[in-house]
Amino acid sequence: RGLGDVYKRQHLAGSVNINFLGENFPQEISNLNKNKTYLLYCKSGNRTRKAADQMQKAGFKHVYMLQGGITAWNEAGKPVEK
Repeated sequence: RGLGDVYKRQHLAGSVNINFLGENFPQEISNLNKNKTYLLYCKSGNRTRKAADQMQKAGFKHVYMLQGGITAWNEAGKPVEK
């Protein structure tokens, strides 16, 4: 299964899927407003740190990470969209 499949099965309300491992990641984040606040997450949290580092290096000021990813979110009983 691809990373997009995980997003399709469940994601946080209002979230947008940008594949950190995709070759277009730098171009995709360049279209985002660097002054807005972003909460990053993946399935378990492993890719989130790398994505946050790239965004901060690109000039994003307000980047936060969901510790433990959507897996921890689910374990805490928090809501997701399917």
